Amino acid sequence: MELPELPDVETYRNFVEETSLGKEIIMVDVRDLLVFQGGPELLESKLEGNSFIDTSRHGKHLFLKVDDTGSLRLHFGMTGHLVFREQDAEIPEYSRVVFHFDDNFLAFVCIRRLGEVEYIEDIQEFIKERDLGVDAFRTGFKDFFTKMKDRRGMLKARLMDQSLLAGVGNIFADEICFQSGFSPDKDVKDFGREEWRIVFDSMKDVLETAVKREVKGDALPANWLYHLREEGETCPRCGSKIKMKRIYSRSSYYCNHCQKG
Repeated sequence: MELPELPDVETYRNFVEETSLGKEIIMVDVRDLLVFQGGPELLESKLEGNSFIDTSRHGKHLFLKVDDTGSLRLHFGMTGHLVFREQDAEIPEYSRVVFHFDDNFLAFVCIRRLGEVEYIEDIQEFIKERDLGVDAFRTGFKDFFTKMKDRRGMLKARLMDQSLLAGVGNIFADEICFQSGFSPDKDVKDFGREEWRIVFDSMKDVLETAVKREVKGDALPANWLYHLREEGETCPRCGSKIKMKRIYSRSSYYCNHCQKG
């Protein structure tokens, strides 16, 4: 299972906007100290009696602003997701932190306990401390090109380098490479403005489409590599066999015919 990437986290952000903003937090139930970064008393003192008033996201991190104090940071690990239900409904299995409102609750569910929940005072300071690059969904071509030009190494590695570009992970890096027509292992040392423009436009289209369609597999375009992440599958464009190789320590899928090496 792959780590939730930018489009998944943007979908979670929209979900919180639709369900949980402005509701007074009656109780915080911290069920797993491995997932929560800090003592339960901190979360209770900062959140109980307050409410989530706004949301933001940078890369794969979701931030829920708590009144005028600080923000709750959520990182979803490999299996994290959010569940919103009526107060009398059963709390989902593997819920690690549950935020109870008057009539509903919001649960952070994470089967493999690789997610993170943390209260922070300053989002920008957190981004700086984690050395996160520009957000892939919001950046313009000027900033993107400034970050990427004069780089060396494989295209996929550059797209997944969170210090350059925050939010793109394994699956969507492969998709961006496929849609741009470049092999994921292509060395970018000779890329100029034109090549990076092709990659940028493909990235924006892939991320915007994935967010718009809420990363639901059956709603994503049929000609995406997303549906064919297995060696030997048939390329949706040319009919060649999909190949797999390890790139940036991850299984990477591509079409040797459609993508330029």
